[in-house]
Amino acid sequence: GDESSNPKTSSREACTRTPDHVSATSATVAHSGGANLLVDGLVAFRHTKAAAASKDTDQATQNRKERARVLTRLLMEDDGVSSAEATMPPSKGGTLLVSIPLADVGCPQLARVLYLLASYYSLMVVVAVDSKFSNKTDRPAMLQQLYRDDGVLTKDILPEHRIVTSSTIAGRVAFARQLQRIEMVLEFDPEVRQNLSRFGHRVVLYNTNKTTTNDKTTSMLGQKLL
Repeated sequence: GDESSNPKTSSREACTRTPDHVSATSATVAHSGGANLLVDGLVAFRHTKAAAASKDTDQATQNRKERARVLTRLLMEDDGVSSAEATMPPSKGGTLLVSIPLADVGCPQLARVLYLLASYYSLMVVVAVDSKFSNKTDRPAMLQQLYRDDGVLTKDILPEHRIVTSSTIAGRVAFARQLQRIEMVLEFDPEVRQNLSRFGHRVVLYNTNKTTTNDKTTSMLGQKLL
């Protein structure tokens, strides 16, 4: 981690330092590295910088409209929806897990969708990669594509440690099952959905077909903004 690469950071400091994505207000009341801010092993949404960003009045209205559009399209287009209750979005601050293919990472609209979700929910992201993917050599480039220069998605909103990779369906299923009280999973693979649904998870399936308009290719998740 970052601590091992910095010789000036003692083990005590590493264990007691408040995570970077904790808001300034919550950091002042954090104990032992923020242990009192955790819910089900994650920093509670209300204590994060993402929660503070969602209250920014200048952007709040626009963000709320775009987020509602994205969620409505995802929930209404899901072929597994069978009741009015199933089309209700998760409650604010709940844990969401989103799976995306590595090929979609460079889509600017995808970055915006992730921002909208991460500024309202405790978001976890699983990037589906192939067996040749190396977290040591390929992950930095992947993160650079996600955290774009335009500042749409930042580490304050979606911290690096909440973005993981998996090269197998079994790995994505196992990761989801490790998390406690996931309110919704956005998944593109029917097999993952089938597996997680058996364990009682609410899984919304979206497809990965891309569209090209004016020579610009948009990921399916990113299309929900358009």
